[in-house]
Amino acid sequence: MGSVINNTSNSGFLRMSEDSQLAYNVSKAAAVHVTRQLAYDLSHKKINVRVNGIAPGVYRRFHQPPFLLRAPSPQKSSQS
Repeated sequence: MGSVINNTSNSGFLRMSEDSQLAYNVSKAAAVHVTRQLAYDLSHKKINVRVNGIAPGVYRRFHQPPFLLRAPSPQKSSQS
């Protein structure tokens, strides 16, 4: 059995910053879609390969600057 693990990001699902990060967000959205499509294709062809995407997020640590902990507003993210 084989495995494919793609490193994606939450930026592939929704806008994470007020700054323009078009290239980064588009590339991570593409990685998310490639992971989903590959998992679908391999499962329907009965090929024994596991496909996963990892999207690490920000988590609270005692020495983390406060600006990193501000989560984007879901309402604001869905408008873009």
